[in-house]
Formats: sequence, structure tokens, C-alpha cells
Amino acid sequence: MSTADSDALAGLCHFAQLASGADLVMAVEIEANGWAGWAASFPAMPFSGFSLARSGILEHSWSGEPVAATGFRLPTALLHGLNGAPTRLLFVPAPSLGAPLSGLLVLWKGEMSATPLTPQIPLLATSVARLLSARREKLREVTVQNQFIDLVESVPAGIVLMEGDGVSAVINERAADLLACPPGNHRARDLAEPMRTLRQRCDNHA
Repeated sequence: MSTADSDALAGLCHFAQLASGADLVMAVEIEANGWAGWAASFPAMPFSGFSLARSGILEHSWSGEPVAATGFRLPTALLHGLNGAPTRLLFVPAPSLGAPLSGLLVLWKGEMSATPLTPQIPLLATSVARLLSARREKLREVTVQNQFIDLVESVPAGIVLMEGDGVSAVINERAADLLACPPGNHRARDLAEPMRTLRQRCDNHA
């Protein structure tokens, strides 16, 4: 996960909370089946995932204005995070990469304070979508990288992988044994001498 993207989303939630006077604002990553698998919020709250598939939020035609919350079925996790039932809510769709139902969820518990900035909250949709997409893409890249490393580690031969920048390298356990270095990430220049020594040993043996 990108800490910078997560912090930026939390910052946007904080801004939306200040602008609207809401009690809770969440940037929620929602998959096509309605599952909310990740969120940033202000105030910050523990998040374990919940479903909005039957809440009515995703089917509603949002116009950028808060509506009465009585017509929606909110998951228990949201009610706990809010410490009670909301009186009004607003959802700003922000479709993101791999999570097309994502958006910004704004919840009020009591009477809404009159603030001229509340109608401006939908303008955050583009930024929320971009940051959610960036966070998800970075997470995918890390997952792919970890799977690739696991594959490399399972190969019995010694493998040295040079990064495209020519500065970094990764070696598996077999290569680590041959080079007398710990497995994992290294600076490429730090492997030059062990690799030279290994080649000399091979030449002498031949």
C-alpha cells in the first residue's frame, strides 16, 4: 500500500469533513459486487470491510445533495464508526481502477450545519478516484513482485536479478550461498566483487 496515497485520501476526507460539518467522511474502495474492501476516513476509524450491496446507496441517483438517511440500510460497521445512526448522507461516486463503485461517503448524525461548501464536495470525485486507483495499482505491483520473488526462491539454481535502473539487485538463497551474501535486496555494485570471485573459482576449477 502507498502511504502517500492513503495519507492524501485521509487529507481529502478531513477537508470534506471541515467543509461540510459532517460527522464522518470516508473515501471507500468498492468493488463491482458492492464489497467495500478498503477505506480512508476522517475521523480515522478501524476498518475491516463491509458490503454496501443492499444498502441502497449504490442504486440511488445522486445529484450532489445530501438526503435523509432513513431510506438506506447501512452496515453495522458504519453505524459503529459513527457511534449511532446518521440522519443524512451523501455519496459522491468516484469510480476507480478495479473498483468501479468507489466513492466518497459523507454522513451526518445531527442537524446539518448550513455551510456553502457542502455543494462543492462532489468536485473532489476526480481526485478521490485518481488516488484510489493509484493505491490499488501500487498494491497490485507489490503483490506481483512478491509472487515473482516467491517463484525465484523456489528455483534450485542461483539467480541474480538486476533491476532496470542497474543500481539494485535481488539474489535468491542458492545465489546467496554461492556469493557468500545474505539473500534478498542488494546494491548491484556490492555484488560485483563476490561475482568476480565466483567466476575466478569456476575458472580455476575448470
